[in-house]
Amino acid sequence: MKKLILFGSLIILSGIWVYYLSSSPQTTSSRDDLASSALSPNTPSTKENKDEQDTNIGRTHPQDPLWDYELRIAAQTRQSLAWQKLNQYEITEKDLVFQTKDIGSLLETTNAVTQTLTACLAKDLCGIKESPNHPYFRPEETPAHELLIRTLLTQQEMLKQDLISIEEIDSQALQSLLQFENLELQNIALHLLSQKELDPQQLESIFAEESLKTTEAKATAFVELSSQSQKGTEARSIFIQALQNSFEKDAPISVISTLKELDKIKLTPQEFESLLPKLCHIKRENSQNWSRIKYYITGYIEQSGVRASDKFCD
Repeated sequence: MKKLILFGSLIILSGIWVYYLSSSPQTTSSRDDLASSALSPNTPSTKENKDEQDTNIGRTHPQDPLWDYELRIAAQTRQSLAWQKLNQYEITEKDLVFQTKDIGSLLETTNAVTQTLTACLAKDLCGIKESPNHPYFRPEETPAHELLIRTLLTQQEMLKQDLISIEEIDSQALQSLLQFENLELQNIALHLLSQKELDPQQLESIFAEESLKTTEAKATAFVELSSQSQKGTEARSIFIQALQNSFEKDAPISVISTLKELDKIKLTPQEFESLLPKLCHIKRENSQNWSRIKYYITGYIEQSGVRASDKFCD
């Protein structure tokens, strides 16, 4: 009986050993295949997956190329609560500032966004491209421009609430925004610049901005910076020279926009009269524009009581 049990046990052990030998190559092969698959170039490594996750941190529209400008913002900035709030457009700028406990972080984030987007928009439109989902693409009115506008309005609100000083917003960064032919963006940047102490050279460089010559923002520049120009003889001289140059060389739309706001610029009678001859070329070039120009000039003469002939350029 014992011999039978022993014999049976040997048979069972032999069967197990044969099964193990026959299955071992297949198992080894599977493990090799698994290892090979893990190292395949078509399969992202753990580090690559992590990098991709880091890249998409804080993105509000990760699948749409129209919002690819977010990739230009540093990941550290996109991880901040201030960034998240800044991209929640349903929150007004006033409420955003009111709800923010860490104003320092909000200021740092807005300054970083302004600096980064200004640079990349000027370079290559921040990589933004037309998308089939957005047929009415306009390169001067992209989501990056919209975020810049919201960023400046947020800084403006912080100033209103006396939470920051105007010196904490970089003058050069604001002036750089004037290069973009986006009227709202230009106007807000000019309003912030008007609150700074600008030297005559800064005034001169602002009025020399090429982009202001073809938009209505030039009028905003003259209105906003008129008070600044009255702080010194040199500054005022530069200001009046800029007005004369504008009337003589800028596009009619820019000139007419300035004439509409002439009463807000606070000209002396001598300054006003020095401008009139600079407009005569428009009479020779375009009668339709000249009719509008004469209308605004005549209205200014009547309203201000300045002594000047309404037959200028005749």
